[in-house]
Amino acid sequence: VASLLKPFAALYLLENGVNAAQEIFCPPLRKRSTTLRCWTPDGHGAMTIGDALVQSCNYYFLSQFRGRNLSTYETWLRQRYDWPENLHIVKPVNVYGFDLEFGIEAETLVRMYTRLMHEAAGGNRHAATVTEALKNICRGTLNDFCRELLKQPHFRLVLGKTGTVREGNRNFGVVFLLIDHVPRGKRLLLINYEKDKTGSQSATQALNILSDYGHQKRN
Repeated sequence: VASLLKPFAALYLLENGVNAAQEIFCPPLRKRSTTLRCWTPDGHGAMTIGDALVQSCNYYFLSQFRGRNLSTYETWLRQRYDWPENLHIVKPVNVYGFDLEFGIEAETLVRMYTRLMHEAAGGNRHAATVTEALKNICRGTLNDFCRELLKQPHFRLVLGKTGTVREGNRNFGVVFLLIDHVPRGKRLLLINYEKDKTGSQSATQALNILSDYGHQKRN
């Protein structure tokens, strides 16, 4: 699941007193401790919780969960979003979906995101803060995808999230995209998973899938 878990970690933090406007500075690699890491060696700079979702900042979430009871988060995740009973959050990096013992079924992931979006639409202000960040992800890890999506005007990104799983020396990229197909008034859900790519790179394949979809519908 990788960083696709971060929106739920963000909601947990907000519901447990973290101020959405609070900033944590993600420094460059040379200034980090061994326990606080991030995927970019340059650092992200000052991050609010919304920024941390847009940029998928590991440092922010590790900092916020430092000292918190991880089993309490796991219990919340299971009770609120039907997290698998046998998939445990035991290390700080597990909080944002990294180095979990195994993955989850796509159907489980879809149910989790669907419930999150329903909560936001139903007036949960914390859930709305999370989904609003996911709508702004073109400023972050989906920047390249969004730039290319502009060349396919029949499609409009509603929200998205990228994630990257690392096993040995290999990356496994995953991207979750909710997209409107404007001509037909349809909303599409696309989850793309690829070996040897990051989540952002996996999104480029999603562009080809959308192009094929649009071509089929025109014919």
